[in-house]
Amino acid sequence: MHHHRISNSLVVHARDKGHLPAWDGVKILHTGLEKKLRKTVKAAHITIEEATNHREGFVCLSRTAAKLIISTVGRPPDTGQSASSIS
Repeated sequence: MHHHRISNSLVVHARDKGHLPAWDGVKILHTGLEKKLRKTVKAAHITIEEATNHREGFVCLSRTAAKLIISTVGRPPDTGQSASSIS
């Protein structure tokens, strides 16, 4: 990992956590969203959940706005996964 770009969130995660993401535990949070809405929903998840996201995202949201967006779009029960699992 020494020679990888620290602008990559996966590299930062591996460096800071000492392991690669647990891909086998990933769950899809939302599917079929139009691109702009998908990016907004992803920003909402990044705002309220722990995520290795070391750069400003598509949009900056308050926690209140992020919770409202997620509640409006809906979320499958028992996900508990990071924002990186949105597709």
